[in-house]
Amino acid sequence: MTLTRRELLHKCLGAVAWSQLPLSTLMLSERALAADPRRRFLHIFLRGGWDSALSTDPAVGSKASSSTYTSTYQGLSTFTVSGKSNLIGGWGIEPLKQVMALVPTAFINGLFTEVTAHELAQNYMYSGVLSLSRTREYPSLTALMGGAAGTFPAHVVLGGPIPLGDSKYSHPPLQSQSGGGLADMLRGPYNQWTKATSFDPAHQLIKQLDALQKNQQNAAAQASMAGWEAAATQLDQLYATGVGQKLALTTEIKSRYGVTDDWSAQTLIPSAFLTLSSGLSPYVTLSIDGFDTHSNHFTQHVSLMRQVAAQIALLISDLRSTEDSQQPGSSLMDNTTILISSEFVRTPQLNAGSGTDHWPSASAILLGKGVQDNTVIGRTDDSAQALGWLNGAPVPRTAETQITPEQLVATLLDHMGFTAVANPISGGRILGLLT
Repeated sequence: MTLTRRELLHKCLGAVAWSQLPLSTLMLSERALAADPRRRFLHIFLRGGWDSALSTDPAVGSKASSSTYTSTYQGLSTFTVSGKSNLIGGWGIEPLKQVMALVPTAFINGLFTEVTAHELAQNYMYSGVLSLSRTREYPSLTALMGGAAGTFPAHVVLGGPIPLGDSKYSHPPLQSQSGGGLADMLRGPYNQWTKATSFDPAHQLIKQLDALQKNQQNAAAQASMAGWEAAATQLDQLYATGVGQKLALTTEIKSRYGVTDDWSAQTLIPSAFLTLSSGLSPYVTLSIDGFDTHSNHFTQHVSLMRQVAAQIALLISDLRSTEDSQQPGSSLMDNTTILISSEFVRTPQLNAGSGTDHWPSASAILLGKGVQDNTVIGRTDDSAQALGWLNGAPVPRTAETQITPEQLVATLLDHMGFTAVANPISGGRILGLLT
C-alpha cells in the first residue's frame, strides 16, 4: 500500500521520519519551464493569523447564535459584494467591497492548517509543505513560480523573510524590508548617498553568498553557485535599465497610499504596484507583520485589517487603471492573480485580555486573472472548526476531504502554467477556484 506524505508523517510520529524524506520529492526541479510574461502573481501574506470571522467567514446566520462566538461578533456589520450573492464579507475587509465587485473574487474557508506555531504554520502556508522542523525551509509559492520560470529576479520579496528552500541557490530573489530599501538597492553600483562605488548591497550580498557556498565541501552546492554568478551579471543589466527609478516612492504615490516613512511597512503594498508596473518581476510576495494580536482585538487587530484592506483596494484600482506593457489593450489587473492569506485564523472567542489566539484553520481571498468569480469553497461549523469539502459541498473533515495549503499552492502553480511543479505537492488535487 502506498502511503501519502501526511499518513507517513503521522504513522512515524513526525519529525524523525519526516526529516529523512528525500528532498527531491518535495523540491522544485531545476528544469526551467515556459513562463507567460503576461501572467503575474502577487501573494499578500498577513503574518500572525488574521480574523476570518471579520473577513471571508463572518459570524452570521447560525454562527451568530452559537455559544462559541458568544456575543463577540454580534452587532458588527457584514456586507454582500454587489452582484455577487455568495460573497459575504466581514467588517474587517469592508474597504475591499467595491473592488471585489469589479474583479473576479473567490473566498476560501476552513483551510486546515494542522499547526499553529508561527514558524511552522507560516512555512506551511507559504510553501504548501508541512514540516515539523524549524530548521528546514521549503521554497515559498512565489519562489516556486520564479524558479520554475527561470526568470531573474526569480521573485521580489518585500517585508519579512520567507522560505526559499533549494531555490535560494540557483534562483535568487530580490528582498527588502521596505519599498524604499528595494528602490535604493536597484539604483545601481554608484550610490547617490555615499558618493562612492563601494556601497553596492545587492552585489555584496551575492559575493558573500558565493564565498560561503564555495567554502562548503558539497559538490551540488558548489555547482549551484553558477546560478548566483549568472545573477551578478543580470543585476548589472537591471541597473542599466534604470528600474530603480521606476520603484521610487513619489510624492503622489506616498500621498495616495498614506505613506509617511519610505522605510516602513506602509510602503509594501504601493511598492508591489511599482514592482509589477515596472516589469522588474512577475512574482511578488509581501509579508506584512502585526496580526498576532493577543489582546485588545477590536482596537488593534480589526483596525489593522481595515488599514491593509484599504491599501489593497487602492492597489487593485491602480492595477486596473494601468495598461499592461506586455499586452497593450489590457490592464495589469487583467493579467494578475492576487492571493491574500495568513498562516491561520484567530479564535472565535476573546481571551482574558480581550484578544484572540491561534486557531487551527485558515482562510484566503483570491482576486483577478483566472479566478472563478463569486465562488466560496470550504466551510467552518458553528464551533469554527474546519469542515471537509467534496463535490462543492461541506462534509465531515477527513484526510481525503480536507482542504489544505498543499492543495491551494498546487492549484495556483497549475493556474500559472507550472503543473509539473504542482503535482508532487498535492498529489494532483486541484481546487475548483481558478480557470
